[in-house]
Amino acid sequence: MSKHSASSASARRSSRPIVFCDFDGTVTLADITDCILEELADPTWRELEAAWVGGQIGSRECLERQMALVQASPKELNALIDGIAIDPGFASFYTYVEKRGLPFYIFCDDRTSSVPSCGGPARMASCATGSTCLPAP
Repeated sequence: MSKHSASSASARRSSRPIVFCDFDGTVTLADITDCILEELADPTWRELEAAWVGGQIGSRECLERQMALVQASPKELNALIDGIAIDPGFASFYTYVEKRGLPFYIFCDDRTSSVPSCGGPARMASCATGSTCLPAP
């Protein structure tokens, strides 16, 4: 075994796991983007969804065009987001991770900025203090 291989194997054995957790449908009980579209977007968002499902447009174009159809004030948007339930099992999951001292990151694959908004309310902060949002690039 080479010196490099031995040090790589040693590093793998001694490294701690890192926990990455999806936000939509994992931390929350519902997908935030779906809720925003259902409640606050012009109904033509469904046509874009069908075009995406049918392969005529990509996911990025679909989401960008759908979000352009949302007609809501920041207050309305935040009220909707704040009303989305956090999974009741999330607090115990986070406590499990925290007690083991594992790095914990929440990520979201959409571009609606919903993760930082949902990370602010006390209902989530009490469960996931110190978690980090990693929005899609």
